[in-house]
Amino acid sequence: MATMLYTHTFEESNKLLDELIAKIDNPASELAYSIIIEKLYNLCWSSQINEAYSIARQMIETCANAGNIKVKGWFERYLCTIHFFAGRMKDSIYCYERSVALPAEELKHLGIHSTGIYAAKAYQMVGDRSRSLEVLSEELQRLRSTGNYEELWAGYLLAAEIHYQNAFIDRMNGLDASFEMAMKYFALADEYAPLYRKTEFQMHWAKMQRLTYSLIFNNAPNEENVREIFENLSNAGGYLKCLVLARLMGYFSTISDYPNAIKCASLCIQAGERAGMMLHPSMAYGVLARAAIASKDHERAKQLTERYLKLCSDNGLYEYFKMRKAYDPVLEFAYNNGIEPEITRSMMEFAGYIPNKVYIETLGAFTVYKDKDRQKSLKIRTKKTRELLAFLLDAGEQGATKEQIYNAIWWESDSNNIKNLIAVNLTHLKNDLECAGIGTSVICRENRYFICRDQIECDIDLFEKVYEEFKLRNTEDLARKLLSLYKGEYLFGLEALWATSKRIRYRNIYDEIKSYLHNLTTDRPVKIAD
Repeated sequence: MATMLYTHTFEESNKLLDELIAKIDNPASELAYSIIIEKLYNLCWSSQINEAYSIARQMIETCANAGNIKVKGWFERYLCTIHFFAGRMKDSIYCYERSVALPAEELKHLGIHSTGIYAAKAYQMVGDRSRSLEVLSEELQRLRSTGNYEELWAGYLLAAEIHYQNAFIDRMNGLDASFEMAMKYFALADEYAPLYRKTEFQMHWAKMQRLTYSLIFNNAPNEENVREIFENLSNAGGYLKCLVLARLMGYFSTISDYPNAIKCASLCIQAGERAGMMLHPSMAYGVLARAAIASKDHERAKQLTERYLKLCSDNGLYEYFKMRKAYDPVLEFAYNNGIEPEITRSMMEFAGYIPNKVYIETLGAFTVYKDKDRQKSLKIRTKKTRELLAFLLDAGEQGATKEQIYNAIWWESDSNNIKNLIAVNLTHLKNDLECAGIGTSVICRENRYFICRDQIECDIDLFEKVYEEFKLRNTEDLARKLLSLYKGEYLFGLEALWATSKRIRYRNIYDEIKSYLHNLTTDRPVKIAD
């Protein structure tokens, strides 16, 4: 261990270690472990993960053949770290949970090389956020109490990553989440960087982390930071390179710079596959799959989606599927195209995603389809039942009381029992939608009726979403997409006097977009032929 204190690079350290390893008489001894574990540590952090795994497996076999079960268990414990760097989260957790059964005295001795900080991140990736934070807290406290400052740097680094990812996913899901904890732990990692025995290596790591986090935490212009990141990327090892590129993927996606997000995803995959480190590259495949699906590149989308789902399933990378808006389209594409059906069903169950079974057009003639491809229309029993469905869809999350339903749809009725009339039509509506495979379609809560939208998609949702994006970006592509969605007057064919305000609003948006495209065409310079 003392040999490690006076070396400045992993290469120098490994040279000294190799000299010591060559002099070992008994490779299955505790002395051999104390030297070889340092080599494994070096290989992990210098992104030579395949070599680390090969040596660890060789030592496990050597110890088993020599009958030294104790030292064999020590090497098996450190597989937790090696599997983590390789991106194998399920295997990392398996090795960690097995190692917890080692005697307390052995764990105290082995604790100089932490595995808990890596297991904490692995738990997060398999979707067990509470266990992740529990293991992280326990391990950081242990490292503080034992004064293990080198491992504390890595611990704080992983803590920053864990809290950043939690906040990022929550924010993407519309929650009011703060990056405060991520910033706190990143500052601590930065503070502890000079205490690391490979200070030059760690200071470069700290610099890259500082630059990438500045893209997320600061509101200042980031072009200069992005340029500096790419200038320094060639000096980063495989794991750091993948991590930085993954952060850039997220950054470019949030500012809607999709070409650069795709570029970073491709670079991340190249770096990770070369180094045998697939945590971040697996996520990059997800970004590429989403892009291919959005661009309707069907064959490429199928290949990328299959690769992405297989990597996530094999390695236990589930957490990002909680970002429903981002990854539901991937699951939907896989479901509709029969890609890895068992894995797809498993991921859907984990994310709580149920594929849409009904698609409803409200712009133009009100039409209910049994499928998103709009090949088979669903017959709704009566005109009033159709209007009831349209009214409840229009009411959205506010729902409607029976009195509101009556005033909107049956205000001219001579029936003596309006409540019964509404109840009968609600039953008809439920039965009709059940024919499309929707078990729960109408919900009554606090005397208000709601349409359950879990398996229903509506054109107006996409229209509103695209219009909001158009207001931010004002691009011709978005304008033309809006025109393609507007097939006519809102709820055309239904009297629906209650829909007058929305009819006017959507028509005004249509006119606005037509005017925008007209002005765009008028302003374009005329091309003169040679």
